[in-house]
Amino acid sequence: MKRSVKEKITVLSVSFVLFIVGVLALSMERGGGRTIVLALVILALAAVAARQTIQKLKKKE
Repeated sequence: MKRSVKEKITVLSVSFVLFIVGVLALSMERGGGRTIVLALVILALAAVAARQTIQKLKKKE
């Protein structure tokens, strides 16, 4: 497999796992732990999106 295909599969897998963790966190009792988990998931997904955007912009140059 090409390196870019492996990277895409990795990013997709990580994003899916983060999504599932976020969904599972929604079923937790309300409180600080749930809020922290959801905040971390959102930050991690934003970091993945930012990384992908930066890579795409670098390829255009």
